[in-house]
Amino acid sequence: MTSSIDFSVLHGAPRLLIEADLKPIQGTRFQPTGFPDLGAATYTLHDGTEMLLVESAQSMANRLEEICWDRGSNAPAKELQGLPYVQVSIGSRFLTSSWLESHRLASAFIKDANHSDGKNMVEFLGDKFQLRKNKPLDWALIHKTIFSLDPMCLIHGVFFADKKWPGQPKVSRALSAFIEAADGCGV
Repeated sequence: MTSSIDFSVLHGAPRLLIEADLKPIQGTRFQPTGFPDLGAATYTLHDGTEMLLVESAQSMANRLEEICWDRGSNAPAKELQGLPYVQVSIGSRFLTSSWLESHRLASAFIKDANHSDGKNMVEFLGDKFQLRKNKPLDWALIHKTIFSLDPMCLIHGVFFADKKWPGQPKVSRALSAFIEAADGCGV
């Protein structure tokens, strides 16, 4: 049985929440997100329901980013070709890109590189964002500039967490996901 979904109700909606019942397709186990010093990410809801974080927002972002890049050709996946991104090369040899780095445009590999105009990337981005000490951030300019360099940074978020960038701009991810399991969910 096929059901039709009326997506027109989503037009102009600021957010979309999808809740789905999931079950493992191989075996019966959920492998929780774990932290070396804490163990599995468990917590209790206000009503006493025991919860388990199976995939964190960071982990789901990593999974989404992974399908956007074709590692075999060191280029965006076919469906995303044409979108801008920053590539770091040594001579003609590909090293990395803003789509592969965990901190995207703010990655050490990118900020320590030089732009084709000769400026180092910290200076280049600082100039593009018009970052100045004791001056408010121009968010419209920052978003427009990020979009022109790598629009995926607006989807996945980017944090210029270095004192070399006055104001240290932080753009939250526009797309987020997580998977959690509730006690008694039938698994």
